[in-house]
Amino acid sequence: MKVILFTGHHKVGSTSLQKFLLHNRMALLEQGILYPSTAPAGLAQDLQAALAWNRPGQRLMRGLGLRGAGLQAARALGRARWPANVAEPHNALAFKLLSEGTRSWKLPEYHRGLPHSRQMLQTVAAQVATLQPQAVILASEVFANMGLGQQQMIRRIADLFPGAEVRIITVFRQIDSYLAAWHMQRLRFGARLAPLAEGGLQDYWDTVHFDYRQALAGWRAVLPEAELVLRPYEEVKAAGGSVADFMAVSGLRFPRGLIRRFQANASLHPALAELARRGNLALAPEPAAALRQFLQRSAAARGLPSAADVEVYGAGLRRELLERFHPVHAALGQLSGRHPFFVGLEAAAAVRPHPLPEVAAAALAQLQRDLSGLPDAAARQFLQQLQLPAAAK
Repeated sequence: MKVILFTGHHKVGSTSLQKFLLHNRMALLEQGILYPSTAPAGLAQDLQAALAWNRPGQRLMRGLGLRGAGLQAARALGRARWPANVAEPHNALAFKLLSEGTRSWKLPEYHRGLPHSRQMLQTVAAQVATLQPQAVILASEVFANMGLGQQQMIRRIADLFPGAEVRIITVFRQIDSYLAAWHMQRLRFGARLAPLAEGGLQDYWDTVHFDYRQALAGWRAVLPEAELVLRPYEEVKAAGGSVADFMAVSGLRFPRGLIRRFQANASLHPALAELARRGNLALAPEPAAALRQFLQRSAAARGLPSAADVEVYGAGLRRELLERFHPVHAALGQLSGRHPFFVGLEAAAAVRPHPLPEVAAAALAQLQRDLSGLPDAAARQFLQQLQLPAAAK
């Protein structure tokens, strides 16, 4: 049996990959590829999917691929919203293992209602024993957080597949792009943070979010014979995205006619993320959440410079970031056999043309012209009264 472990990293298209595996799990299972559920809600959804899969119309749709009715179904499934325990079953497993095994980890609110990790692992084991697949796929960006000091948790996962041929696939994003994206992701979930340029970066130096070696250490220690496939995110995008790249490097044979296109997590422009950051600090949780939702659906970003052209670090911090990252980069090259691992890494030292304070001030001025789409009074008042000085010219 083959076991394919997609262990992240974060912000590399893992949500699109998980949607692809979830929505195609019946077709994959017919091919002998198991994408296992880990909780009761997932098993119930599996039963519903199995019933639908055997209806005559669904059997016809398999032959249509992504034409006609198949294309309509693909679009409908891509918009479907499942509970997190169903949509991200292996995130749920990883979070549960971490929350039970370490005091510093708390189970996210959106993964409440999970059974004990022992039962979740038994659920996976039962599916493997009953279905006897040729291959099993576990995919979670949260697995990266189990990479250092969590060998016992990783061993519990590895013990599900004695004697299996294991391939570990990990994707890493260039460090300056990654940390900016991860910081904004945390802001979207309500974290109270300092700007990256004003101390916010300090929290990341000794974590998997900066030292990518930590994301791999535990997995390599527990599974030393596993094949390690490391991919730069730029190459993943060039290959067609996380789904296409995973299919290409997994070593598995996928069936025809799979649904491949899904809406990825919407990103928040750095200027709007800065407004959300200030709201997280100034407002109670509910109005802060209302503000973030308003910013997420706002069209204000359309008139702003592209996110890639907004400077969130500053020249000095960019130099420090690159200098600290060089040993990590060298290790990635040794592990992957790719030298350099990130082509053009030195460009991370280049300062972007538009300072964040300047762009955030422009975004705020645009938003303040019309706040009718923001029903929460406290959030609306916050934006009305907020003043941001533009960067000095």
